Order: sequence, then structure tokens, then C-alpha cells
Amino acid sequence: MSLGVWREITDVYGGKITKASYKFSDRMVTVRTSFGSKTTQIGGHAPERLARILLRELVDRGKV
Repeated sequence: MSLGVWREITDVYGGKITKASYKFSDRMVTVRTSFGSKTTQIGGHAPERLARILLRELVDRGKV
């Protein structure tokens, strides 16, 4: 099992700068913020792109 390395991502949603951390290990991507986290298996996207999708889902659910 790989431990992965946490990386920072920053994006702008609704005019607000949103920061999160993500890691890729064992074909899984995990995104974490101070309000929650979300994990999914790698599919057809690069890990950073998938991390941004997960971050968007957290924002849309009001967790960021």
C-alpha cells in the first residue's frame, strides 16, 4: 500500500478562492479541506483533475 504525498490545490468557485489538499495512492484520490473530505477511485482523469472535481463536489454540497 502506498502512502501518497499530500499536495495543495487552489481554485476559484463562485468568486471565492478555495484551497484543499489531495493525495493519490493505490489508485485512489482523496481531497481534504477543513470542512470534510472525499475519496474516489481513479478513472479516466489525471489525479489533479479528479481532485478538482472532488473539490467542486464538496463546494457544491456546501462543505467548503
